[in-house]
Amino acid sequence: MELSTLRVDGDEWTVYDATDLGGEDLAFPSAPLAGLDVAADGSVWLADADAAICRFDPVAERCREVYSREPGMAAGPVTSLFVGATDTGDERVYYATAGRGVSRFDGESWRSYTAPGELLLGNRIRSLALDKEGFIWVATEHGAQQFSPSNPGVMRLYPTGSDKLPLTDVRAIAPGSVRGLWLGGDDGLAYLDDGRWTRYTSADGLPDDRVQALASDRQRRTWIGTRNGLSIWNGESFFNLTRENGLPSDNITALLAADDNSIWVGTSNGGLYQYANNQLRVYTMDNAGLLSDTVTALAQAGDGSILVGSELGLMRFADNAATPVEGAPAVAVASLVARGDEVWMGTQGDGLYYFDGEAWTRQSGLPSPTISALLMDPFGALWVGGDGGGVMRR
Repeated sequence: MELSTLRVDGDEWTVYDATDLGGEDLAFPSAPLAGLDVAADGSVWLADADAAICRFDPVAERCREVYSREPGMAAGPVTSLFVGATDTGDERVYYATAGRGVSRFDGESWRSYTAPGELLLGNRIRSLALDKEGFIWVATEHGAQQFSPSNPGVMRLYPTGSDKLPLTDVRAIAPGSVRGLWLGGDDGLAYLDDGRWTRYTSADGLPDDRVQALASDRQRRTWIGTRNGLSIWNGESFFNLTRENGLPSDNITALLAADDNSIWVGTSNGGLYQYANNQLRVYTMDNAGLLSDTVTALAQAGDGSILVGSELGLMRFADNAATPVEGAPAVAVASLVARGDEVWMGTQGDGLYYFDGEAWTRQSGLPSPTISALLMDPFGALWVGGDGGGVMRR
């Protein structure tokens, strides 16, 4: 296999193979390239899948340094690489691995970070949730787990493919309205209460077996977003809303139970829905000024307005209209969490942004460039889940 990287200048492409990048002495890369990011000085940091890292000088057109198997470097396979700045402006290089933690380079040495006891079932974080008893739940590509925010080293594991979990995949988690916990995945919906599981599929009334979003309201209803409809569980049966009974889009991507008892529903290509007082309202680019009709994340701000994330940026929805959030970067939003005037926004490939009530800043030291899940625990700590690299607490 020929291993190379490419540069484009206008209409002209330049290909650099292993000999060009590393030369005879440095030997980079030896495996397929798995990550790339550009530093402030213009140098390009490259990672191959076997955790060899190169600092490529685009002027000299070669790797200035190559790091491999040095103290503090986690073994591959590498899933992503990211260059971030600290609060003092110093840059750090991070790379995430599939199952072996995250490594950081401070310009002089490497240091690796892993979950305590390697207790994470997987490093691709799909959902974070807080149950009624104050425990944090994490959904990964290999199952779900529960731990206390005050003692994260002690966990209950629910791996897929075992008798501890009736689903083969977990994509969404939400606490029940009174007790218990709901989990959704590619093969249906599961409810855990007092150690007992109940599983539901399309055979039980769900519009589709792929569950993508979950929420519970104060009227003891559970809202289930699937790729083919919105379903409401009243404790005895499912009531479904789909294209057949009027939804512009039945591909449900996000759900939020707001403080005023309304339910907000994000969709793919159908806009934003609000269910309140037994009525469903539909807001789109045309009638409400949305940046996009594909909604990717939802949260409620301290002033009661709804924060709406899309692949084109962040909006604030109030008084039946959406306005772009001033100062927020125009990036694809993957996750949101808010507390008072503060907002944390996870993105698809551009890291994490924080709004302190006055200005937005980009955060560093992240598990992955794509921040797939965010959660604020009862102690005020922020939990950050990456699409690779695991979960971290800030």
